[in-house]
Amino acid sequence: IISSMTNGAAPGTGSKLLVEQATKMFNGQIPDYVSQYALSQQRAIFGSYAHGNKDIIPSSIFAAVFALIGLLHLFIFIKNYSRAHKFYYSLALFFYSLLRFLGFLLRAIWANDTLKVEIGLASSILIVIPSIILAALNLAFSQRIFTWRHPKVGSSKPFWTLMLSIYTIVIGIVVMAIVADSVIVLYYLSEKHFTMCKNVARVASLFAVLFSCSASILIALAYIYKPGTSNQNFLIYQPWWIESFNLNYFVKKNSILQAEKVFINNPNFDFKKNVVRVIPSSLHHYTKIEDAAGMPDLGLEESPVLKHNHSIFLITLTTILLLISSIFRCVSCFIDQKVGNQSWIFRPVVMYIMFGVLEVIVNVLYILWRIDLRFYKPDRLPKSV
Repeated sequence: IISSMTNGAAPGTGSKLLVEQATKMFNGQIPDYVSQYALSQQRAIFGSYAHGNKDIIPSSIFAAVFALIGLLHLFIFIKNYSRAHKFYYSLALFFYSLLRFLGFLLRAIWANDTLKVEIGLASSILIVIPSIILAALNLAFSQRIFTWRHPKVGSSKPFWTLMLSIYTIVIGIVVMAIVADSVIVLYYLSEKHFTMCKNVARVASLFAVLFSCSASILIALAYIYKPGTSNQNFLIYQPWWIESFNLNYFVKKNSILQAEKVFINNPNFDFKKNVVRVIPSSLHHYTKIEDAAGMPDLGLEESPVLKHNHSIFLITLTTILLLISSIFRCVSCFIDQKVGNQSWIFRPVVMYIMFGVLEVIVNVLYILWRIDLRFYKPDRLPKSV
């Protein structure tokens, strides 16, 4: 019956159309035995198909947890912004948390009725995308470490072109994967086109694994490649007004604006040179613009001692956590099974650990270790300068 309804399409495709046709055939109420059989013939997906309390409870818990995490990121952004400390990655993490919240919330709704295919598709997409966002943020943070250690290379056009190309390629692959997954659900496909869509998802999952590693690879390159010698054509603009990376520390109000004026009005600086903005540190790997002790008093209690060993460890640890989750999902993409005989890697609990527990840990580390201070670089100087 199903084969005749789908015109011989590959089993596991066009589930939205199949539900619509079956609903009409059975006068609005699909018998359980029919829906269960149809579900057993669907392709196995990472996290499986949401159903009942085994998905409603954990999905609701993670939705609440990520809502709280999002509010914490938003609070940090607003408090910093009120002090002219603009770290927009905190806002990006709020957006990430919002997607995570919506993904798990939709999954909880989907679990009430597995036949709500559109909700299931939206949930699956919103649960996968945030992991790519975290990997992108990690790469952005490692890029700032690289530029701090190698200001000339890190601020060069070829380096920026390379980094932007990586982000663009990843965005393109993510869009391609979303389209492929959507087509499988929304349309009946032949075996040939079904295989093509699955291969697109596999390629995207492989790129996700590589992208998850990219942050640590860039940091490794920063230390394999030794810093250059002093270059008088560069001025290094470093936020010397940041005193600490402690959890309860926020920069003093107006200290950033005062420091910018000090920097701009310093008669010893030639602004015809290239000004490179880098993250705060007591250790300078290149030509430094000033000694903190030699700058006008900004009301600092003491000369800050800021090192990045913990920052590097943070990026490495979070990279490992994100890599684990991306590997699990990648492996699941290469296992071609149906729901009726799916292996343990497709179980919901695996997905909740990978995209739930591990990413909660990543966000807690971001908050506790104050990425908004460690990876902050000063705003661009006025165009007049």
